[in-house]
Amino acid sequence: MSENIEFIKHFRHMTRNEILYLTVRKQKQLRKELNFSNHAIQRMKERHIKEKDILIGLKNGQIVEYKKTSDDEVLVIRSCFINRRHKQTYIVYSLPKNLVITTYTNYQSDAYKAKEHNLKYSPEKLISIPEYYLNIIKAY
Repeated sequence: MSENIEFIKHFRHMTRNEILYLTVRKQKQLRKELNFSNHAIQRMKERHIKEKDILIGLKNGQIVEYKKTSDDEVLVIRSCFINRRHKQTYIVYSLPKNLVITTYTNYQSDAYKAKEHNLKYSPEKLISIPEYYLNIIKAY
């Protein structure tokens, strides 16, 4: 599977409408049956992450990153709760495929240490929002 990245956008650079659009679209997808890649299942076992933690994270977590490629749209979602090991769960999720690609955990404080990763982001790029979703998010 060849991946041609068009752009990556961090939530700090997203407009209110972009965040609402991705949230509404994610919630709509989650009404369908969620799929897990073999890689995600393996990582969940290794990292003691339960399926219920993934479902809660997808439903209530914060969208941290959006990546647009030639054939996919991927979200990185940070769960809103801290587990027994004092870590937050992160979910890498394919929006159109409704697929958990992988999961990992980090200490909450680690999220603020990796400033050098900000170089990969494209803050000037806009996420294309279809007219259908623009009408939906007007209600928010």
